[in-house]
Amino acid sequence: MKKAILFIILSLMSRPLSAAVEYDASVPQVAFAAQELKDALKEAGQGHLQVALKIEPDAASPEAFQIRSVGPTQVEVVGSDATGAMYGGSVFRSKIRNACRL
Repeated sequence: MKKAILFIILSLMSRPLSAAVEYDASVPQVAFAAQELKDALKEAGQGHLQVALKIEPDAASPEAFQIRSVGPTQVEVVGSDATGAMYGGSVFRSKIRNACRL
């Protein structure tokens, strides 16, 4: 999974800028993660990447998350709850920042 995320980030570095982070602004944890992702994308020059922060409730796995590639420039960060979505956003933000330091 880590290699797939790194590949996505590195393969998209030379594309035009039009970043978007889709999220539910009424959920504070998700709004926080979205702002952190927007900042990281801007700092890394990854404005072409489209990121969706989503919650797909799963009471059996609190605070869990998945980072999914859903297209050449599209990534979904899906949490089992708001905290999971925030954690997933934070991990993906770190991946973006670390990939740009290579």
